[in-house]
Order: sequence, then C-alpha cells, then structure tokens
Amino acid sequence: MSIAQLVITAVVLEGRSKSEVAREYHVSRYWVQQLVKRYHDEGEAAFEPRSRRPHHNARAVDNTVEDKIVRLRKSLIPVTKLLTAEPGGLAALGKPGGASLADAPGSP
Repeated sequence: MSIAQLVITAVVLEGRSKSEVAREYHVSRYWVQQLVKRYHDEGEAAFEPRSRRPHHNARAVDNTVEDKIVRLRKSLIPVTKLLTAEPGGLAALGKPGGASLADAPGSP
C-alpha cells in the first residue's frame, strides 16, 4: 500500500484530521490536502503517483529554428580541418607558401 493510499484512507475513511495524519506520516499538511482533494475529484486514480515532469518548457527552441541551426552548423567548416596542416588549414597560415584566410573554404 502506497503512502498516498494510507494518507487518504486515514483522512477519508477513518475521519482523522489532516494535520494529525500529516504529523504521523511525516508529510506536509498541504500534500495531505492535495491528496484528499484529488481523491474526491478523481476517486481511485488519486492513489497513483503523478509525474513531476513539467508540462512545457519556456526555454525550448521551436522545431523550425532548431532545423535552421542544425543546417547552419553542418554547413560550417569543421574545426578539425581548420586546425590541421592541410592546405587551407589555419596551421598553414604564416608559413612560406602557406594558405591565407582568403583561401579558406567557405570564405567569400
């Protein structure tokens, strides 16, 4: 038997006060009130635990924006290519006969 079921049973069936039940089971009085209200509204479904996951995320990025970001990142020059000694890489800059920033792929 879950603690929610014990609390609801103690208050609803046994007629004990919410404060007394909260003290006995070491839970908040507010939670006891929520459980009893949920039991009166939903019946047996109140015994089941509720998800604590948020209903929505205000910081979430819209799918169209996310798709644009992914496409942009894929179109950028890979950092590993820039840092290697390959022709056009940044490691070759400043060396005699080395590349210049104008030679880098994707530059105008």
